[in-house]
Amino acid sequence: MDRHKKSHLVITATFVVIGLVATVGIIAVALRGVRSDGSAHGIGGDSVSGGPPSWMIVGMDGPPAERIATAEKIGAQKNLAGLAVLERGAASDPDPAVKIACLNALGELRNPGPTPAIRVLGGHGDPGVRAAAAEALGKIESDLALPALLRLAKDGDAHVRSAGASALATKDDESAAKALMVLSGDGQAGVRLSAVGAAARRTDVISRQALANRAAQDRDNGVRTVAAAALREIGAEATPYLVRALPSSESPEGRQLGVDLAVELGGTNSIEGLLSAIEKAQAKSSIAGSDLSERAAKALARLGPEGVPALITAASASGRTIFGREAAEAAVKRINP
Repeated sequence: MDRHKKSHLVITATFVVIGLVATVGIIAVALRGVRSDGSAHGIGGDSVSGGPPSWMIVGMDGPPAERIATAEKIGAQKNLAGLAVLERGAASDPDPAVKIACLNALGELRNPGPTPAIRVLGGHGDPGVRAAAAEALGKIESDLALPALLRLAKDGDAHVRSAGASALATKDDESAAKALMVLSGDGQAGVRLSAVGAAARRTDVISRQALANRAAQDRDNGVRTVAAAALREIGAEATPYLVRALPSSESPEGRQLGVDLAVELGGTNSIEGLLSAIEKAQAKSSIAGSDLSERAAKALARLGPEGVPALITAASASGRTIFGREAAEAAVKRINP
């Protein structure tokens, strides 16, 4: 082979090698771009094989922290292209934290398709996963969601019951309201607080009675405060519910709050019922609540002339009354000195 042909072959081989190196470099850069920014869609920016974008596939194939971040990004973007990715992660990922992230994201997508899979996760051994399933079911409009939530409302873990209570706020069904009524009397204050918050978002009779019960009966100041705030938003319409709630109260603080609220919200429309309810509340209670009479009289005195007839009745009644004659008479004098 002459020298000219040898030179030609060397040059050709050199260009082939350079081309291969450049191609490999471009592929490597593209792959690094997918992993580093979490937003590339493959080399051309498209989905892989017509499925989810490649950044989702790559992200859900990474370490737990990357899988969680990917799920959170899909949820934040409300990207329905990631529906199957999230459903698979929620169902089969071995890390409960990743399952929770996938469930949270599915809730953000609000698509009813994965509801059966989420229902199954409502029976998962990890309470955090069950709570996340409840939260997701609360955000998804599906006929299958409510039965699962009613089961979660009876869960043995307080955190799960609390999540179930919050989720029931979105279900316009009497069974949801009844479940909230039960949860509003839960042994854990945190669960009761969630139930009160959910009841405040509803307008049905059962939920309003639950709010009145917690304001007048609960022994936790935080629960009473939130329930009272919700009743103030409702206004005078809430007074009859308070009247019904008072007789069962064994909390002096709750009884006094109920009295004050009933007067504040428009107790004149139910004043006789209010007096009777307070009387029964104190008579049935194992705790006397020694300052209730004086404070109830002062509360009614704030009504002004409208409160006078009820106060005179209390002052002249024979036998034991909630006011005590002196307290009632003093209240009348404050109105008509």
